[in-house]
Amino acid sequence: MTTLSEARFRKLADAYGGKLERWPAAERQAARELVLKRPELRACLTEEAELDAWLDSGRADGMPASLLERLEALPETAPQPFPWHARSLLKPAIGWAFAAAFGLWLGARSDAFELDTGSQDTIEARQSAEEAELLALAAGDLGAFEETP
Repeated sequence: MTTLSEARFRKLADAYGGKLERWPAAERQAARELVLKRPELRACLTEEAELDAWLDSGRADGMPASLLERLEALPETAPQPFPWHARSLLKPAIGWAFAAAFGLWLGARSDAFELDTGSQDTIEARQSAEEAELLALAAGDLGAFEETP
């Protein structure tokens, strides 16, 4: 004799319906004993019997309330195959395309950022003057720091 939990009972009722004669033979006796111990499980069998009757009738004019509740709960529990929509990918794609276009434009215009030779000479002259001043300070000449009255 097998023991049957309430969760297992509900799963079997959902799978095999409200008539215990349709259940697997190994589970029937345990299900009968569980229904005797817990009378609230009869409501589960009654709901499944309504569904069985509706399915057996072959008519689609009315739907049992229990079936309707289960069908309405399906979208919440069903896994979604691809959670993103094409629209949600549009903004990032536009942003990346704009960044790429800007980078290409900036790279093509790199010649505009080069210094002309006259400016380059001025910068080199300043750098050599600063280097000469630093060398004089290193040699001990503090003339650049003396204050004149």
